[in-house]
Amino acid sequence: MKIREQTKTLKNSIEAQKKRYVSLGILLGIGILIGVFFALILSKGDKAIIKTSLDAFFKSVNADDLNYLSAFYQSLFNLVVPAILIWILGISIIGAPIILFFDFFKGFLVGFSFSSILITYHWKGILKAIFYVFPHQVLGLFLTIFLCFYALRFSGKLASFLFLKKEIDLKRAMKRYVKVLGIVVIGFCFLSLLEVFLAPVLLRLV
Repeated sequence: MKIREQTKTLKNSIEAQKKRYVSLGILLGIGILIGVFFALILSKGDKAIIKTSLDAFFKSVNADDLNYLSAFYQSLFNLVVPAILIWILGISIIGAPIILFFDFFKGFLVGFSFSSILITYHWKGILKAIFYVFPHQVLGLFLTIFLCFYALRFSGKLASFLFLKKEIDLKRAMKRYVKVLGIVVIGFCFLSLLEVFLAPVLLRLV
């Protein structure tokens, strides 16, 4: 009887986790779609500014005129700082809405970047758009969902402990939560290397 109850509890836990991942994925997908739509409705003046920025970026890539070390630090900063903020929000209990916003906004940025390149260069920009977001930005979406999931989970556990007086091993949960941050930071370091050293090579091919 006890084994059956434990199996049922484990099954319910897996189902709950699956629903959370799906919900975060849907929210991120909505962010991507809105990012695409936002790029489409920009005024001609805004599109001209974006074109100037993209032309300058691709020109520096083609000329191999990038400061790789500086670009790596900038990329790492742009990835790790939001990750740490999401992690901290998971401890704050009331940070769940902001965590969800980060998840949505990450998708928005990818959708906006991808569609902006396509709008600027049309069919010639298909490969540019793909290599601009793949693999580093696409993998970054998965890491963001992973981090947001555990941030929301830890926040829920903390709220249950403080307000519902549930018995939870917070020390163990905190250790696991710290490990999650470590995995994400290492992952983002790897993605920064891909963005700075692999993406320019792929972009120069097209």
